[in-house]
Amino acid sequence: MSTNLQAIKPGYPASALLNVLLQHYATDFPKYTRNVNISDELWKHWNNIYEDILTHIDKVEAAEADPEWDAFDKYTNAIGPLETILLELETHLSINEVSPIPEPNGVSPLITFMLQWLENRQKFINAGEPLEKEHFTGLTDAQRAVQTDLRRALKVDDETVLGQLANLIAQHGLQDDAILERGPNDKFVSTVRDHVQTAQTDAQNFEADDFDRMGKVVFAIMAIYIPFLAHDDDKDNAHVISTKLWKAVQVFAEFLVEFVKNKAVTIDTFNEKWAVYEKVLLDEVDAFALQMVTLMRLASKVRRPFFGRTVGVIKMWQALTSSKELQAEKAATRRATLSQLLVDTMAEFEKTGKEVTAFSKVDTLEATIAERKEGYTNLVGRIKSEVDTYSDLGGKWEKLETAYGNGVAVDDENLKKFLQFIQTNESAALLTSPV
Repeated sequence: MSTNLQAIKPGYPASALLNVLLQHYATDFPKYTRNVNISDELWKHWNNIYEDILTHIDKVEAAEADPEWDAFDKYTNAIGPLETILLELETHLSINEVSPIPEPNGVSPLITFMLQWLENRQKFINAGEPLEKEHFTGLTDAQRAVQTDLRRALKVDDETVLGQLANLIAQHGLQDDAILERGPNDKFVSTVRDHVQTAQTDAQNFEADDFDRMGKVVFAIMAIYIPFLAHDDDKDNAHVISTKLWKAVQVFAEFLVEFVKNKAVTIDTFNEKWAVYEKVLLDEVDAFALQMVTLMRLASKVRRPFFGRTVGVIKMWQALTSSKELQAEKAATRRATLSQLLVDTMAEFEKTGKEVTAFSKVDTLEATIAERKEGYTNLVGRIKSEVDTYSDLGGKWEKLETAYGNGVAVDDENLKKFLQFIQTNESAALLTSPV
């Protein structure tokens, strides 16, 4: 680090405020763990301007017969603007000594961390922009590539953070099979890792002038890292390992690769995609919606004497999933239990639909029917236990149980009547359902 107190020349009373501010930053900047290179480069250019100012004060002080008006105008026009830059930077040590790599936390605090990182980074960019104004460049004939130096330094900072984030994502212990309700072929975590690696590799080819775009890339990979960190913070949080969220992570990661590869994709488009992803990050999970659709479709696949029972069980699930407490349930263990119960319910429906295949051969299916009835009874007991868990469903179970009982009665009564019907209508006994 080139910034040090010994490099600062004493100066004059008129430049004393600059001297003190340069000392402040010379003390703080070496302690930074973020914005390390751009802060160093900024300090070097500030100190160059400070020394240019002192050079012109020296000329004025050394003048005898002929006043040095040019030197006087130059240093007096430069002191105030440089003081303003140093006073308004507002990049406190308490922020910049914190690692730019986020640590395990909840989703909302992690988003706040990212936004603060981006805002703090922008302050250094803003602080460098005025350094090529005439009241500074006119102090010397030396050709200084201020913006080029600053942007190269910023690129080093960004690439450092980007590489660390990509490595942490690659090495994280979260695996595909941890994602709740995923399909057998879904590989969300692996796919996202591949996209992050691609984006990180390709972003290294950015020019230093692409600093706005690079900032978004680092921001995006931080955003992709959020579900990993949120899971570390609370392994019982179902939201951060839900299929709904990880589909959104994958979509955002795919967009990031396109954003890096194709400069025609604008930053405005990036902001729109981030807003969509952020909403999913912050939303609660409706983990059971698609499975409920499947459950409802299975009702039409079940014959008597189980159709009424099936409808009753589905109505129980309708009530259960309408619970606001369940919808707000974040505990992965609880949601995993519910998910397994829903899977078991669908399996029971499918098994019943396949095994109970004829109305007129009840005598040959007695054992199967008895087994399936027992299966439904067990399901109802398990669902009741879940309904009892959520206080906002209080009082609903009696109605659900009554409705289920009515379905059972219709199942058994209609089957009984059908068996009586075919005894008096022999031709009907020969009929079979086409499905």
